[in-house]
Amino acid sequence: MLSIKVFAAVLVLLTFGGLVYGQDDPLKAREIFVKSRMTTDGTEVEPKPDPKRKSGTTVKPSVRRRSKRSSVLGLGYNFYLNTDINNSEGKYIHVDPSRIFKSGDQIRLVVESTIDGYLYIFNQTNDGTPVMLFPNIAAYNGDNRIRAHQQYLVPGRNAIEFDENTGTETLTIVVSRIRITGLPIKQELRDVPKFEVTARKFETIAAPGTVAESKVIGQEGPVTATELGSRDLKIVSTSSSTPPPDSVVVMVTDNQSRLSTRIKLQHK
Repeated sequence: MLSIKVFAAVLVLLTFGGLVYGQDDPLKAREIFVKSRMTTDGTEVEPKPDPKRKSGTTVKPSVRRRSKRSSVLGLGYNFYLNTDINNSEGKYIHVDPSRIFKSGDQIRLVVESTIDGYLYIFNQTNDGTPVMLFPNIAAYNGDNRIRAHQQYLVPGRNAIEFDENTGTETLTIVVSRIRITGLPIKQELRDVPKFEVTARKFETIAAPGTVAESKVIGQEGPVTATELGSRDLKIVSTSSSTPPPDSVVVMVTDNQSRLSTRIKLQHK
């Protein structure tokens, strides 16, 4: 089973670097994901005359920037493993989620969505009762709102820890355009530190729909750690040149309000 491990230390930002990404993607999920990031183009604008400026001096043309966002519903994520659990700040390395995890292991995710919306993460041990890991009162005071194409560290300053109950851990990550009713957030979570979801409710929440998935795991290795304040939620704002996450999932059909993907973790 997985649970949130709470730390009092400073939040550590994990930056992407030194990863190897694939060149061919027959499903084009990765290409769609990258194109959905904010694009900016510059148009040179003639400067307005300044009566106070001395004659003979030049005026640098200003740049008008306009941006647009795609309506593509997509999700990308990377996994990181703490290799020094005795260190309050931890020492995280980038890992392939298909590896074998053991009890006591602590992981974090970096998640990027193509839309403004709400992020939810659930866990099932051996196909048991789904438990909501995120939002969690121990991370960002239970706030699960996210902005398009900003990379978020989950679960914030804390970690997701593998307990003594081994088996197959199924993480379900859900991105929704609107808040999902019936799930607690923020201060509501203080009364339900472990929120279990009924099978019927979970079936409607986690319906996968029609998705295209691209998965290219980079080489395992250390990442750069940068300290942030404990209240920070936004991690990194991306651009079209920022390498995409290892795993990318996009909706194939239009007009969907929610996307979900399942990741099976082997816990032995």
